[in-house]
Amino acid sequence: YSPLYNALTIKGNPDGGQDGGFLVPKDVSTKINELRRQLVSLADVVNVENVSTSEGSRPFDMKPTKGFTKIGGELQPVPTDDQPIFSQVSYKTEPYGLRLPLSKELVEDEDANLLSYIAGWFADKQIITENDIIISKLNELKAVDVKGKLFDAIKKALNVTLDPAISPQSRIITNQSGFNMLDVEKDTNGNYLLNNSLLNGTGLQALSNAISRISNANLPDAEGKTPMYLGDFRAYMTLFRRKNLELRATDIGGDAWKNNGYEFRAITRLGATVFDKEAAVKLNIASTPSA
Repeated sequence: YSPLYNALTIKGNPDGGQDGGFLVPKDVSTKINELRRQLVSLADVVNVENVSTSEGSRPFDMKPTKGFTKIGGELQPVPTDDQPIFSQVSYKTEPYGLRLPLSKELVEDEDANLLSYIAGWFADKQIITENDIIISKLNELKAVDVKGKLFDAIKKALNVTLDPAISPQSRIITNQSGFNMLDVEKDTNGNYLLNNSLLNGTGLQALSNAISRISNANLPDAEGKTPMYLGDFRAYMTLFRRKNLELRATDIGGDAWKNNGYEFRAITRLGATVFDKEAAVKLNIASTPSA
Protein backbone atom coordinates (compact mmCIF):
# COMPACT_ATOMS: atom_id res chain seq x y z
CA TYR A 1 0.00 0.00 0.00
CA SER A 2 2.85 2.41 0.81
CA PRO A 3 4.34 2.54 -2.76
CA LEU A 4 0.88 3.13 -4.20
CA TYR A 5 0.16 5.89 -1.66
CA ASN A 6 3.50 7.63 -2.34
CA ALA A 7 2.98 7.46 -6.08
CA LEU A 8 -0.44 9.10 -5.86
CA THR A 9 0.47 11.92 -3.41
CA ILE A 10 2.45 15.10 -3.80
CA LYS A 11 5.01 14.05 -1.19
CA GLY A 12 6.73 10.82 -2.03
CA ASN A 13 10.30 11.12 -3.20
CA PRO A 14 10.94 14.78 -4.15
CA ASP A 15 13.34 13.61 -6.84
CA GLY A 16 10.81 11.23 -8.33
CA GLY A 17 11.35 7.54 -8.92
CA GLN A 18 9.72 4.35 -7.73
CA ASP A 19 8.50 6.05 -4.53
CA GLY A 20 6.45 8.54 -6.50
CA GLY A 21 6.53 12.32 -6.23
CA PHE A 22 7.00 12.84 -9.96
CA LEU A 23 3.39 13.00 -11.02
CA VAL A 24 3.02 16.65 -9.99
CA PRO A 25 5.38 18.84 -12.06
CA LYS A 26 7.28 21.73 -10.55
CA ASP A 27 6.30 25.22 -11.73
CA VAL A 28 9.37 26.37 -13.65
CA SER A 29 9.27 29.56 -15.72
CA THR A 30 11.98 30.70 -18.12
CA LYS A 31 10.72 34.27 -18.25
CA ILE A 32 13.35 36.74 -17.02
CA ASN A 33 11.87 38.82 -14.21
CA GLU A 34 13.52 42.20 -13.77
CA LEU A 35 13.65 44.17 -10.54
CA ARG A 36 11.93 47.55 -10.70
CA ARG A 37 14.62 50.16 -10.21
CA GLN A 38 14.68 53.78 -11.32
CA LEU A 39 17.37 54.71 -13.82
CA VAL A 40 17.34 58.42 -14.69
CA SER A 41 19.41 59.56 -17.65
CA LEU A 42 21.29 62.75 -16.77
CA ALA A 43 22.03 63.20 -20.46
CA ASP A 44 18.53 64.68 -20.67
CA VAL A 45 19.50 67.66 -18.48
CA VAL A 46 22.94 68.51 -19.91
CA ASN A 47 23.97 69.62 -23.37
CA VAL A 48 24.67 66.67 -25.68
CA GLU A 49 26.61 66.92 -28.92
CA ASN A 50 27.26 64.18 -31.45
CA VAL A 51 30.71 64.63 -32.99
CA SER A 52 32.54 63.03 -35.91
CA THR A 53 36.08 63.22 -34.48
CA SER A 54 37.60 61.85 -31.29
CA GLU A 55 38.76 65.25 -30.06
CA GLY A 56 38.32 68.91 -30.84
CA SER A 57 37.66 72.33 -29.36
CA ARG A 58 35.06 75.07 -29.18
CA PRO A 59 35.67 78.84 -28.98
CA PHE A 60 33.91 80.92 -26.31
CA ASP A 61 33.74 84.64 -25.84
CA MET A 62 34.50 86.21 -22.47
CA LYS A 63 31.85 88.83 -21.74
CA PRO A 64 33.17 92.40 -21.18
CA THR A 65 33.31 93.54 -17.57
CA LYS A 66 33.89 97.27 -18.09
CA GLY A 67 32.39 99.97 -20.27
CA PHE A 68 33.89 102.48 -22.70
CA THR A 69 36.85 104.62 -21.77
CA LYS A 70 36.31 108.36 -21.44
CA ILE A 71 37.80 110.37 -24.33
CA GLY A 72 40.29 112.98 -23.16
CA GLY A 73 38.66 115.91 -24.99
CA GLU A 74 37.90 117.42 -28.37
CA LEU A 75 39.93 116.01 -31.24
CA GLN A 76 41.63 113.58 -28.85
CA PRO A 77 42.32 109.98 -29.91
CA VAL A 78 39.63 107.44 -29.23
CA PRO A 79 41.07 104.90 -26.72
CA THR A 80 42.04 101.40 -27.84
CA ASP A 81 42.72 99.97 -24.40
CA ASP A 82 40.27 97.06 -24.58
CA GLN A 83 39.31 94.31 -27.02
CA PRO A 84 37.21 91.14 -27.15
CA ILE A 85 38.70 88.14 -25.34
CA PHE A 86 38.05 84.56 -26.40
CA SER A 87 38.82 81.25 -24.78
CA GLN A 88 39.07 77.77 -26.24
CA VAL A 89 37.54 74.72 -24.58
CA SER A 90 38.68 71.32 -25.78
CA TYR A 91 37.06 67.90 -25.60
CA LYS A 92 38.23 64.33 -26.01
CA THR A 93 36.22 61.12 -26.26
CA GLU A 94 37.35 57.78 -24.87
CA PRO A 95 36.13 54.25 -25.73
CA TYR A 96 34.05 52.27 -23.23
CA GLY A 97 32.84 48.74 -23.79
CA LEU A 98 32.15 45.21 -22.66
CA ARG A 99 32.37 41.73 -24.19
CA LEU A 100 29.86 39.09 -23.11
CA PRO A 101 30.43 35.41 -24.08
CA LEU A 102 27.45 33.02 -24.20
CA SER A 103 27.33 29.34 -25.08
CA LYS A 104 25.80 28.45 -28.41
CA GLU A 105 23.59 25.87 -26.69
CA LEU A 106 22.11 28.56 -24.44
CA VAL A 107 21.43 30.93 -27.32
CA GLU A 108 19.89 28.21 -29.49
CA ASP A 109 17.79 26.52 -26.77
CA GLU A 110 16.56 29.38 -24.57
CA ASP A 111 12.99 30.59 -24.93
CA ALA A 112 13.13 33.63 -22.60
CA ASN A 113 13.90 36.20 -25.31
CA LEU A 114 17.44 36.39 -23.95
CA LEU A 115 18.87 38.46 -26.81
CA SER A 116 16.32 41.21 -26.30
CA TYR A 117 17.10 41.21 -22.58
CA ILE A 118 20.85 41.52 -23.26
CA ALA A 119 20.25 44.48 -25.60
CA GLY A 120 18.30 46.25 -22.85
CA TRP A 121 21.00 45.33 -20.31
CA PHE A 122 23.65 46.98 -22.48
CA ALA A 123 21.43 50.05 -22.95
CA ASP A 124 21.12 50.43 -19.17
CA LYS A 125 24.90 50.23 -18.84
CA GLN A 126 25.18 53.03 -21.41
CA ILE A 127 22.99 55.28 -19.22
CA ILE A 128 25.00 54.41 -16.10
CA THR A 129 28.28 55.15 -17.91
CA GLU A 130 27.05 58.53 -19.14
CA ASN A 131 25.72 59.36 -15.67
CA ASP A 132 29.07 58.50 -14.10
CA ILE A 133 30.84 60.83 -16.54
CA ILE A 134 28.35 63.64 -15.93
CA ILE A 135 28.51 63.28 -12.14
CA SER A 136 32.32 63.34 -12.26
CA LYS A 137 32.10 66.73 -13.98
CA LEU A 138 29.51 67.98 -11.51
CA ASN A 139 31.88 67.04 -8.71
CA GLU A 140 34.48 69.42 -10.13
CA LEU A 141 32.35 72.21 -8.68
CA LYS A 142 33.62 73.69 -5.44
CA ALA A 143 31.16 72.51 -2.80
CA VAL A 144 29.44 74.91 -0.42
CA ASP A 145 28.48 73.47 2.97
CA VAL A 146 24.90 74.29 3.86
CA LYS A 147 24.52 75.86 7.29
CA GLY A 148 21.01 76.58 8.48
CA LYS A 149 17.89 76.29 6.37
CA LEU A 150 18.24 74.37 3.11
CA PHE A 151 15.80 76.61 1.21
CA ASP A 152 17.73 79.68 2.33
CA ALA A 153 20.88 78.17 0.82
CA ILE A 154 19.04 77.44 -2.43
CA LYS A 155 17.67 80.97 -2.60
CA LYS A 156 21.14 82.42 -2.01
CA ALA A 157 22.56 80.25 -4.79
CA LEU A 158 19.83 81.42 -7.18
CA ASN A 159 19.91 85.09 -6.16
CA VAL A 160 23.60 85.66 -5.52
CA THR A 161 25.89 82.87 -6.70
CA LEU A 162 24.37 82.24 -10.12
CA ASP A 163 24.13 84.94 -12.75
CA PRO A 164 20.60 86.34 -13.29
CA ALA A 165 20.70 84.94 -16.82
CA ILE A 166 21.34 81.44 -15.41
CA SER A 167 18.89 81.29 -12.50
CA PRO A 168 15.60 81.14 -14.50
CA GLN A 169 16.81 78.03 -16.39
CA SER A 170 18.24 76.33 -13.31
CA ARG A 171 17.20 72.93 -12.02
CA ILE A 172 18.22 70.71 -9.13
CA ILE A 173 19.97 67.33 -9.27
CA THR A 174 20.13 65.34 -6.05
CA ASN A 175 19.71 61.84 -4.65
CA GLN A 176 16.86 60.32 -2.68
CA SER A 177 18.19 61.70 0.59
CA GLY A 178 18.43 65.22 -0.82
CA PHE A 179 14.98 64.99 -2.36
CA ASN A 180 13.54 63.93 0.99
CA MET A 181 15.18 66.94 2.65
CA LEU A 182 13.48 69.19 0.12
CA ASP A 183 10.17 67.37 0.40
CA VAL A 184 9.88 67.76 4.18
CA GLU A 185 11.05 71.39 4.29
CA LYS A 186 8.36 73.75 5.67
CA ASP A 187 7.92 77.49 6.01
CA THR A 188 7.16 79.32 9.24
CA ASN A 189 3.46 78.55 8.79
CA GLY A 190 4.08 74.82 8.54
CA ASN A 191 3.41 74.64 4.78
CA TYR A 192 5.59 72.40 2.64
CA LEU A 193 7.84 74.44 0.38
CA LEU A 194 7.85 72.11 -2.61
CA ASN A 195 5.05 72.75 -5.08
CA ASN A 196 3.44 70.74 -7.83
CA SER A 197 4.84 70.72 -11.34
CA LEU A 198 3.23 69.08 -14.36
CA LEU A 199 6.48 69.40 -16.34
CA ASN A 200 8.77 67.77 -13.80
CA GLY A 201 9.35 64.03 -13.62
CA THR A 202 9.22 63.96 -9.82
CA GLY A 203 5.91 65.85 -9.82
CA LEU A 204 7.37 68.51 -7.53
CA GLN A 205 9.59 71.56 -7.92
CA ALA A 206 11.54 73.74 -5.52
CA LEU A 207 10.45 77.33 -6.03
CA SER A 208 10.23 77.26 -9.85
CA ASN A 209 13.15 74.87 -10.33
CA ALA A 210 12.59 71.34 -11.60
CA ILE A 211 14.14 68.46 -9.67
CA SER A 212 15.97 65.41 -11.02
CA ARG A 213 16.04 62.68 -8.38
CA ILE A 214 18.76 60.02 -8.66
CA SER A 215 18.71 56.85 -6.56
CA ASN A 216 21.10 56.71 -3.60
CA ALA A 217 22.66 53.64 -5.23
CA ASN A 218 23.80 55.71 -8.23
CA LEU A 219 24.46 58.99 -6.41
CA PRO A 220 25.42 58.10 -2.82
CA ASP A 221 26.12 60.41 0.09
CA ALA A 222 29.80 60.97 0.77
CA GLU A 223 31.43 61.51 4.16
CA GLY A 224 28.10 62.10 5.85
CA LYS A 225 27.02 64.77 3.35
CA THR A 226 24.30 64.72 0.72
CA PRO A 227 25.17 66.26 -2.68
CA MET A 228 22.82 68.73 -4.35
CA TYR A 229 23.62 70.42 -7.65
CA LEU A 230 21.85 73.58 -8.78
CA GLY A 231 22.20 75.44 -12.06
CA ASP A 232 21.72 75.43 -15.81
CA PHE A 233 23.49 72.20 -16.66
CA ARG A 234 23.15 72.67 -20.40
CA ALA A 235 25.28 75.78 -20.07
CA TYR A 236 27.58 74.16 -17.52
CA MET A 237 28.77 71.16 -19.56
CA THR A 238 28.49 69.17 -22.77
CA LEU A 239 28.45 65.40 -23.13
CA PHE A 240 30.16 64.40 -26.39
CA ARG A 241 29.17 61.21 -28.16
CA ARG A 242 31.61 60.11 -30.84
CA LYS A 243 29.33 57.22 -31.79
CA ASN A 244 26.12 55.83 -30.44
CA LEU A 245 26.10 52.52 -28.58
CA GLU A 246 27.23 49.80 -31.01
CA LEU A 247 25.99 46.26 -30.35
CA ARG A 248 27.44 43.36 -32.32
CA ALA A 249 27.44 39.59 -32.04
CA THR A 250 29.59 36.89 -33.65
CA ASP A 251 30.03 33.13 -33.55
CA ILE A 252 33.26 33.08 -35.58
CA GLY A 253 35.38 35.90 -34.10
CA GLY A 254 37.28 36.21 -30.85
CA ASP A 255 37.05 33.05 -28.75
CA ALA A 256 33.55 32.23 -30.00
CA TRP A 257 34.73 29.81 -32.71
CA LYS A 258 37.11 27.98 -30.36
CA ASN A 259 34.53 27.70 -27.58
CA ASN A 260 31.51 26.95 -29.84
CA GLY A 261 29.69 30.00 -28.55
CA TYR A 262 28.63 33.54 -29.28
CA GLU A 263 30.25 36.76 -28.20
CA PHE A 264 28.26 39.96 -27.76
CA ARG A 265 30.12 43.24 -27.73
CA ALA A 266 29.06 46.76 -26.83
CA ILE A 267 31.24 49.78 -27.67
CA THR A 268 30.59 53.46 -27.06
CA ARG A 269 32.86 56.52 -27.23
CA LEU A 270 32.13 59.34 -24.82
CA GLY A 271 33.62 62.45 -23.31
CA ALA A 272 32.51 65.50 -21.35
CA THR A 273 33.80 69.03 -20.92
CA VAL A 274 32.84 71.85 -18.59
CA PHE A 275 32.17 75.01 -20.59
CA ASP A 276 30.84 77.47 -18.04
CA LYS A 277 31.94 76.58 -14.51
CA GLU A 278 29.90 79.46 -13.10
CA ALA A 279 26.62 78.10 -14.48
CA ALA A 280 26.14 75.65 -11.58
CA VAL A 281 26.86 75.27 -7.87
CA LYS A 282 27.19 72.27 -5.57
CA LEU A 283 25.68 72.22 -2.11
CA ASN A 284 26.83 69.75 0.53
CA ILE A 285 24.13 69.07 3.10
CA ALA A 286 24.73 67.28 6.39
CA SER A 287 22.86 63.99 6.31
CA THR A 288 20.95 65.11 9.42
CA PRO A 289 20.67 68.86 8.84
CA SER A 290 19.87 71.19 11.70
CA ALA A 291 16.36 72.68 11.88
